[in-house]
Amino acid sequence: MRKILLLVPLLWGLSIAAEGPIDRWAKAVGGREKVAAINTIYREASIEYAGYEGSLKVWHTSDGKYRKEEQIATYSLIETFDGHDGFVKQGDQPPHKITSAELTLASSKRFSNSNAMLFAFFPQRHPGTITIESDDVIVLKPEGGVDWRVTLDSQTSLPKTMVHKEGEQTIRTKLSTALSSLFSL
Repeated sequence: MRKILLLVPLLWGLSIAAEGPIDRWAKAVGGREKVAAINTIYREASIEYAGYEGSLKVWHTSDGKYRKEEQIATYSLIETFDGHDGFVKQGDQPPHKITSAELTLASSKRFSNSNAMLFAFFPQRHPGTITIESDDVIVLKPEGGVDWRVTLDSQTSLPKTMVHKEGEQTIRTKLSTALSSLFSL
């Protein structure tokens, strides 16, 4: 009987160690079932660029549609994407259909930031690839899009940083502890 009792804690420890980063992330936000019930995500943020402050408002749907409104000093941008095509309006210019380069980025932006969990947790819903690089790094690449490298906080299993490329520029989003807690449902 004593041998069996010693074996049970060992097996339980192995099952915890076998849990991957996506499973840990899903558990940290309340489980896949809660995330599966999400239809729309709305985010607002204050942003700073080149010493100017501005605002960002973004609406995302679980099926990959989004609308983004960005305002920094006199610069403004409205971007919409229906999952296949999109339009961009910069300042007073008339809206234009997104170019093929913009389409590649739009295909990825629909699963950026908090929306990344919609792609990572339910890959069967959205074509693309998911690569586990390490215990805390996941690389998401929606079909036709760019890589998003998500680094999870080793303590909370919530996203700590997200990195992607826009052309030659590397964009790094660092999520604060307060913002990371918003990932918890």
